[in-house]
Amino acid sequence: MRPMPFPRANAEVEIMRAKFLLAWGAHAPRVLAIAPSRSRTFCGKQVLAGRQTQHAGARALPGEVRAFTLIELLVVIVIIAILAGLAFPVFSSIQNQAKKTQAKNDVSQIVTAVNAFYTEYGRYPIASTVTTDLAATYGSGTNSDVLFKELRASGGAINTRQIVFISPAEDTSQASPKGKIGSDGQFHDPWGSAYVIRIDADYDNQITPNPYGPNNGAGPEPLRQGVIAWSLGKDLALGNTGKFTGSDDVISWQ
Repeated sequence: MRPMPFPRANAEVEIMRAKFLLAWGAHAPRVLAIAPSRSRTFCGKQVLAGRQTQHAGARALPGEVRAFTLIELLVVIVIIAILAGLAFPVFSSIQNQAKKTQAKNDVSQIVTAVNAFYTEYGRYPIASTVTTDLAATYGSGTNSDVLFKELRASGGAINTRQIVFISPAEDTSQASPKGKIGSDGQFHDPWGSAYVIRIDADYDNQITPNPYGPNNGAGPEPLRQGVIAWSLGKDLALGNTGKFTGSDDVISWQ
């Protein structure tokens, strides 16, 4: 059997198809990739960078050091001044009360020392020429150093056994040291005034006169005491217009 010859028509069809494909490939429209606009890309980068900066700043806020303004400082100063003004009277009152307590303790010690001297020697530490209670008042008019020399055994002629009946602090660099014996030999109260001591010089078991008068807040007159002592207080004056009532004085017999 002879092979069938290739049909001429088919061959021509194939050739035309090949030519068509070649022609189509040369003239077919090309699809180009459109690149993004450079301006749009640049703007986007700027926006992104700005947002990153904002976030970074927001995170850094807690660690920032913020200074006070002048108005804020003035407000703080005013508040502190007001609080100090409110606290000062309270502090001053407490401090004054502490001084009064110290003065009360001191006058009690003075009275105890003088009475102990009387118990030891059978007489008070005053000169025999002093015979009235008013004359036996020390610290006001008459310097009390003669009395404290005997009580402290520091050069007195009556305390022959050299017994120390009282031993307060001493500061000879000052004439009127607060709460101490000064260079003048006197015992000073916490306000710097010398304690005043009055002794029963006539040995009648009473003291006349009462420094505040009768029934003026400091007891009757005469006082049934062998020795009394008092402090003039913060105002350094005897009583309130001479009366103990309403004064800041500190006395030993009440």
